[in-house]
Amino acid sequence: MMKNINIRLKLSVIIFISIIPWIMLFSLPVLDGQIWFFSVGEGDAIYIQTRQGNRILIDGGPDNTILSKLSSRIPWWDKHIDLVIVTHYHEDHIAGLIQVLEQYQVGRIILPQSDYQSPVRDVMLGFIDKKQISNTTYEKQDLIKSGGAELRCLWQESNTTDPNEGAYIFLLNMNQFKYLLTSDVEFTNFSQKMLTSEIGDIDLIKVPHQGSKNSLNQIVLDTIKPELAIISVGKNNYGHPNQDMIDLLGKNNILVYRTDKDGDIMINTINMIQRVSKYK
Repeated sequence: MMKNINIRLKLSVIIFISIIPWIMLFSLPVLDGQIWFFSVGEGDAIYIQTRQGNRILIDGGPDNTILSKLSSRIPWWDKHIDLVIVTHYHEDHIAGLIQVLEQYQVGRIILPQSDYQSPVRDVMLGFIDKKQISNTTYEKQDLIKSGGAELRCLWQESNTTDPNEGAYIFLLNMNQFKYLLTSDVEFTNFSQKMLTSEIGDIDLIKVPHQGSKNSLNQIVLDTIKPELAIISVGKNNYGHPNQDMIDLLGKNNILVYRTDKDGDIMINTINMIQRVSKYK
Protein backbone atom coordinates (compact mmCIF):
# COMPACT_ATOMS: atom_id res chain seq x y z
CA MET A 1 0.00 0.00 0.00
CA MET A 2 2.79 2.41 0.93
CA LYS A 3 4.55 1.57 -2.34
CA ASN A 4 1.45 2.56 -4.34
CA ILE A 5 1.20 5.86 -2.43
CA ASN A 6 4.85 6.63 -3.18
CA ILE A 7 4.33 5.87 -6.88
CA ARG A 8 1.28 8.15 -7.03
CA LEU A 9 3.17 10.86 -5.20
CA LYS A 10 6.08 10.65 -7.62
CA LEU A 11 3.74 10.75 -10.60
CA SER A 12 2.00 13.83 -9.18
CA VAL A 13 5.32 15.60 -8.73
CA ILE A 14 6.40 14.73 -12.29
CA ILE A 15 3.09 15.99 -13.74
CA PHE A 16 3.29 19.20 -11.69
CA ILE A 17 6.86 19.87 -12.79
CA SER A 18 5.97 19.20 -16.44
CA ILE A 19 3.17 21.78 -16.50
CA ILE A 20 5.15 24.52 -14.73
CA PRO A 21 6.66 25.80 -18.04
CA TRP A 22 3.17 26.02 -19.54
CA ILE A 23 1.85 27.89 -16.52
CA MET A 24 4.77 30.30 -16.70
CA LEU A 25 4.32 30.79 -20.47
CA PHE A 26 0.64 31.68 -20.28
CA SER A 27 1.11 33.69 -17.09
CA LEU A 28 3.59 36.07 -18.67
CA PRO A 29 2.20 39.61 -18.83
CA VAL A 30 1.10 40.85 -22.24
CA LEU A 31 2.63 44.19 -21.31
CA ASP A 32 0.40 46.86 -22.79
CA GLY A 33 -1.68 44.43 -24.83
CA GLN A 34 -1.27 42.50 -28.06
CA ILE A 35 -2.98 42.40 -31.43
CA TRP A 36 -2.50 39.27 -33.52
CA PHE A 37 -3.28 39.10 -37.22
CA PHE A 38 -3.37 35.35 -37.69
CA SER A 39 -2.28 33.66 -40.89
CA VAL A 40 -5.43 31.70 -41.70
CA GLY A 41 -5.25 31.64 -45.50
CA GLU A 42 -7.54 33.73 -47.68
CA GLY A 43 -9.57 35.31 -44.90
CA ASP A 44 -9.42 37.30 -41.68
CA ALA A 45 -8.89 36.45 -38.01
CA ILE A 46 -7.74 39.10 -35.54
CA TYR A 47 -7.12 38.32 -31.87
CA ILE A 48 -6.76 41.08 -29.27
CA GLN A 49 -5.58 40.60 -25.71
CA THR A 50 -5.77 43.73 -23.61
CA ARG A 51 -3.45 44.78 -20.84
CA GLN A 52 -6.05 43.62 -18.30
CA GLY A 53 -6.24 40.22 -19.99
CA ASN A 54 -9.53 40.57 -21.85
CA ARG A 55 -9.76 38.50 -25.02
CA ILE A 56 -11.43 39.67 -28.22
CA LEU A 57 -11.66 37.70 -31.48
CA ILE A 58 -12.68 39.45 -34.69
CA ASP A 59 -13.69 36.89 -37.34
CA GLY A 60 -12.37 33.34 -37.54
CA GLY A 61 -11.04 32.73 -41.03
CA PRO A 62 -12.15 30.14 -43.61
CA ASP A 63 -11.48 26.89 -41.70
CA ASN A 64 -10.33 25.31 -38.43
CA THR A 65 -6.84 26.83 -38.63
CA ILE A 66 -8.03 29.36 -36.07
CA LEU A 67 -8.11 26.66 -33.38
CA SER A 68 -4.36 26.05 -33.49
CA LYS A 69 -3.75 29.79 -33.54
CA LEU A 70 -5.87 30.37 -30.45
CA SER A 71 -4.36 27.41 -28.61
CA SER A 72 -0.95 29.07 -28.99
CA ARG A 73 -2.27 32.16 -27.20
CA ILE A 74 -4.90 30.86 -24.76
CA PRO A 75 -4.02 28.25 -22.10
CA TRP A 76 -5.78 24.92 -22.47
CA TRP A 77 -7.23 25.18 -18.96
CA ASP A 78 -8.95 28.52 -19.63
CA LYS A 79 -11.28 28.22 -22.62
CA HIS A 80 -12.81 31.68 -22.35
CA ILE A 81 -13.10 34.49 -24.90
CA ASP A 82 -14.77 37.66 -23.67
CA LEU A 83 -16.03 38.95 -27.02
CA VAL A 84 -16.35 37.66 -30.58
CA ILE A 85 -17.13 40.08 -33.41
CA VAL A 86 -18.48 38.84 -36.74
CA THR A 87 -17.82 41.58 -39.30
CA HIS A 88 -19.94 39.94 -42.01
CA TYR A 89 -21.26 36.54 -43.05
CA HIS A 90 -18.89 35.55 -45.84
CA GLU A 91 -17.39 32.10 -45.30
CA ASP A 92 -13.76 33.28 -45.30
CA HIS A 93 -14.56 35.22 -42.12
CA ILE A 94 -16.93 32.91 -40.24
CA ALA A 95 -16.29 29.24 -41.12
CA GLY A 96 -13.59 28.95 -38.46
CA LEU A 97 -15.87 30.46 -35.83
CA ILE A 98 -18.10 27.38 -35.77
CA GLN A 99 -15.45 25.30 -34.00
CA VAL A 100 -14.48 28.27 -31.83
CA LEU A 101 -18.05 28.57 -30.57
CA GLU A 102 -18.15 24.83 -29.95
CA GLN A 103 -14.85 24.58 -28.06
CA TYR A 104 -14.65 27.92 -26.23
CA GLN A 105 -16.84 29.72 -23.74
CA VAL A 106 -17.75 33.00 -25.43
CA GLY A 107 -19.06 35.78 -23.21
CA ARG A 108 -20.72 37.85 -25.92
CA ILE A 109 -20.91 37.99 -29.71
CA ILE A 110 -21.61 40.92 -32.03
CA LEU A 111 -23.37 39.98 -35.27
CA PRO A 112 -23.77 42.00 -38.49
CA GLN A 113 -27.06 43.50 -39.56
CA SER A 114 -27.34 41.46 -42.72
CA ASP A 115 -29.88 39.15 -44.36
CA TYR A 116 -27.16 37.32 -46.31
CA GLN A 117 -27.95 33.61 -46.32
CA SER A 118 -25.55 30.66 -46.43
CA PRO A 119 -25.33 27.17 -44.88
CA VAL A 120 -22.24 28.20 -42.87
CA ARG A 121 -24.08 31.22 -41.44
CA ASP A 122 -27.00 29.01 -40.43
CA VAL A 123 -24.73 26.52 -38.64
CA MET A 124 -22.95 29.32 -36.79
CA LEU A 125 -26.20 30.95 -35.67
CA GLY A 126 -27.40 27.51 -34.58
CA PHE A 127 -24.42 27.17 -32.24
CA ILE A 128 -25.10 30.62 -30.81
CA ASP A 129 -28.70 29.65 -30.04
CA LYS A 130 -27.73 26.22 -28.69
CA LYS A 131 -25.17 27.64 -26.26
CA GLN A 132 -27.35 30.66 -25.47
CA ILE A 133 -24.55 33.11 -26.15
CA SER A 134 -25.48 36.73 -25.54
CA ASN A 135 -25.54 38.47 -28.91
CA THR A 136 -26.38 41.84 -30.36
CA THR A 137 -25.82 44.07 -33.40
CA TYR A 138 -24.04 47.42 -33.49
CA GLU A 139 -24.74 50.75 -35.10
CA LYS A 140 -22.37 53.44 -36.30
CA GLN A 141 -20.66 55.20 -33.39
CA ASP A 142 -21.49 52.47 -30.89
CA LEU A 143 -18.56 51.96 -28.53
CA ILE A 144 -17.17 48.76 -27.03
CA LYS A 145 -14.99 49.06 -23.93
CA SER A 146 -13.09 45.96 -22.88
CA GLY A 147 -10.14 45.75 -20.54
CA GLY A 148 -8.72 49.16 -21.38
CA ALA A 149 -9.30 48.87 -25.13
CA GLU A 150 -11.96 50.81 -27.02
CA LEU A 151 -13.54 49.71 -30.29
CA ARG A 152 -15.73 52.28 -32.03
CA CYS A 153 -18.01 51.15 -34.83
CA LEU A 154 -17.38 53.49 -37.77
CA TRP A 155 -19.27 51.65 -40.46
CA GLN A 156 -22.13 49.21 -40.76
CA GLU A 157 -24.51 49.30 -43.70
CA SER A 158 -27.59 47.08 -43.70
CA ASN A 159 -29.10 48.57 -46.88
CA THR A 160 -26.91 46.64 -49.29
CA THR A 161 -26.99 43.24 -50.93
CA ASP A 162 -23.20 42.93 -50.77
CA PRO A 163 -21.98 41.68 -47.36
CA ASN A 164 -18.55 43.19 -48.02
CA GLU A 165 -20.03 46.68 -48.37
CA GLY A 166 -22.12 46.25 -45.24
CA ALA A 167 -19.41 44.83 -42.98
CA TYR A 168 -18.33 46.40 -39.72
CA ILE A 169 -15.37 48.77 -39.62
CA PHE A 170 -13.93 49.37 -36.16
CA LEU A 171 -11.41 51.87 -34.90
CA LEU A 172 -9.42 50.30 -32.08
CA ASN A 173 -7.86 52.60 -29.50
CA MET A 174 -5.43 50.80 -27.24
CA ASN A 175 -2.50 52.24 -25.29
CA GLN A 176 -2.82 55.56 -27.15
CA PHE A 177 -2.35 53.84 -30.52
CA LYS A 178 -5.05 53.76 -33.20
CA TYR A 179 -5.76 50.77 -35.42
CA LEU A 180 -8.28 50.81 -38.27
CA LEU A 181 -9.84 47.36 -38.73
CA THR A 182 -11.66 47.43 -42.04
CA SER A 183 -12.87 43.88 -42.70
CA ASP A 184 -13.69 43.72 -46.45
CA VAL A 185 -15.14 47.23 -46.88
CA GLU A 186 -13.44 48.87 -49.84
CA PHE A 187 -13.10 52.64 -49.61
CA THR A 188 -15.53 53.50 -52.37
CA ASN A 189 -17.17 56.90 -52.63
CA PHE A 190 -20.18 56.05 -50.49
CA SER A 191 -18.07 55.49 -47.36
CA GLN A 192 -14.91 57.47 -48.03
CA LYS A 193 -16.08 60.94 -46.92
CA MET A 194 -17.57 59.70 -43.67
CA LEU A 195 -14.61 57.55 -42.73
CA THR A 196 -11.83 59.98 -43.49
CA SER A 197 -13.56 62.83 -41.66
CA GLU A 198 -13.91 60.84 -38.41
CA ILE A 199 -10.71 58.83 -38.18
CA GLY A 200 -7.84 61.29 -38.39
CA ASP A 201 -4.25 60.02 -38.27
CA ILE A 202 -3.87 56.36 -37.37
CA ASP A 203 -0.95 54.09 -36.58
CA LEU A 204 -2.02 50.96 -38.47
CA ILE A 205 -4.58 49.89 -41.04
CA LYS A 206 -5.75 46.39 -41.80
CA VAL A 207 -5.97 46.73 -45.59
CA PRO A 208 -9.52 45.86 -46.72
CA HIS A 209 -10.46 42.77 -48.69
CA GLN A 210 -7.05 41.07 -48.91
CA GLY A 211 -5.54 44.10 -50.64
CA SER A 212 -7.89 44.12 -53.62
CA LYS A 213 -7.54 46.72 -56.37
CA ASN A 214 -10.12 49.13 -54.94
CA SER A 215 -9.41 48.57 -51.26
CA LEU A 216 -7.69 51.95 -50.71
CA ASN A 217 -6.80 55.08 -52.61
CA GLN A 218 -4.48 58.07 -52.31
CA ILE A 219 -7.14 60.37 -50.87
CA VAL A 220 -7.76 58.01 -47.97
CA LEU A 221 -4.06 57.51 -47.28
CA ASP A 222 -3.44 61.27 -47.36
CA THR A 223 -6.08 61.67 -44.67
CA ILE A 224 -5.43 58.82 -42.25
CA LYS A 225 -1.63 58.61 -42.74
CA PRO A 226 -0.97 55.08 -41.45
CA GLU A 227 2.56 54.01 -40.64
CA LEU A 228 1.87 50.27 -40.85
CA ALA A 229 -0.39 48.17 -43.06
CA ILE A 230 -1.42 44.55 -42.56
CA ILE A 231 -2.70 42.48 -45.47
CA SER A 232 -4.46 39.31 -44.36
CA VAL A 233 -4.25 37.07 -47.42
CA GLY A 234 -3.54 33.53 -48.54
CA LYS A 235 -3.25 31.50 -51.72
CA ASN A 236 -6.04 32.64 -54.07
CA ASN A 237 -7.20 32.98 -57.66
CA TYR A 238 -8.24 36.62 -57.37
CA GLY A 239 -4.85 38.28 -57.72
CA HIS A 240 -4.82 39.39 -54.07
CA PRO A 241 -3.06 41.49 -53.07
CA ASN A 242 -3.23 43.68 -56.15
CA GLN A 243 0.20 44.92 -57.25
CA ASP A 244 -1.07 48.47 -57.78
CA MET A 245 -2.21 48.48 -54.16
CA ILE A 246 1.19 47.26 -52.98
CA ASP A 247 2.84 50.00 -55.05
CA LEU A 248 0.49 52.63 -53.61
CA LEU A 249 1.37 51.65 -50.04
CA GLY A 250 5.07 51.69 -50.88
CA LYS A 251 4.78 55.09 -52.53
CA ASN A 252 3.41 56.42 -49.24
CA ASN A 253 6.27 54.91 -47.22
CA ILE A 254 3.91 52.60 -45.37
CA LEU A 255 5.53 49.50 -43.94
CA VAL A 256 3.57 46.49 -45.22
CA TYR A 257 3.22 43.08 -43.58
CA ARG A 258 1.47 40.15 -45.26
CA THR A 259 0.22 37.02 -43.53
CA ASP A 260 0.96 34.88 -46.62
CA LYS A 261 4.65 35.85 -46.45
CA ASP A 262 5.20 36.86 -42.82
CA GLY A 263 2.93 34.38 -41.03
CA ASP A 264 1.20 35.47 -37.84
CA ILE A 265 1.84 39.16 -37.15
CA MET A 266 1.80 40.43 -33.59
CA ILE A 267 1.67 44.10 -32.61
CA ASN A 268 2.40 45.07 -29.03
CA THR A 269 3.53 48.12 -27.11
CA ILE A 270 6.18 48.30 -24.43
CA ASN A 271 6.56 51.61 -22.60
CA MET A 272 4.59 53.33 -25.38
CA ILE A 273 6.85 51.92 -28.10
CA GLN A 274 5.06 49.89 -30.77
CA ARG A 275 6.73 46.66 -31.88
CA VAL A 276 5.98 44.21 -34.68
CA SER A 277 6.87 40.51 -34.51
CA LYS A 278 6.43 37.82 -37.16
CA TYR A 279 5.81 34.12 -36.51
CA LYS A 280 5.92 31.71 -39.45
